[in-house]
Amino acid sequence: MKVFWTHGYKQTSIRNLIEHTGVNFHGLYGDFRNKRQLFIKSLELYQRSVGAKIARIVEGVTPDVEGINTCLIECHDFLITANGHSGCLMCNTAIEIGSSDDEIKGFVSKNTEKLSNAFLVPLKVMYEHGDIQQKPKSLASYLANVVYSIALLVRSGRDKRYIKDYVNVAMQAIR
Repeated sequence: MKVFWTHGYKQTSIRNLIEHTGVNFHGLYGDFRNKRQLFIKSLELYQRSVGAKIARIVEGVTPDVEGINTCLIECHDFLITANGHSGCLMCNTAIEIGSSDDEIKGFVSKNTEKLSNAFLVPLKVMYEHGDIQQKPKSLASYLANVVYSIALLVRSGRDKRYIKDYVNVAMQAIR
């Protein structure tokens, strides 16, 4: 998973995979039909591990504006330490592969939907208390994409101060 996360699907060679996994060529193809199949398994692992961790960060948010802000900064901190400056495998995959592969597009969409649904819980509470005026579902989708944007900024090597300023501007949309 980390090889794809760092180099992307297209830039990851079979040689990279063999070097980083310690499995020989025949073993790699014995377990997986091809590089794409291994990539799909990596996306599944990412969803169960990293994606689940990010969702837990969001699910633990305090249902107020400051809680959402803190959550976004925590997502940044997690993404920068989870695999260096590689950002988010799902975000990277969305950019690299886009809509050219329906199965992989499905993984990205499922991950985004899961993240959006995690944001929906505190946003509904905030809406019910009159803390926000916008519809929670729209804001949840927006905030999931803010997390993806943070991941892109991490991948590009932007510093924390820059990302914090970005989060501050993004937060104005929910105030």
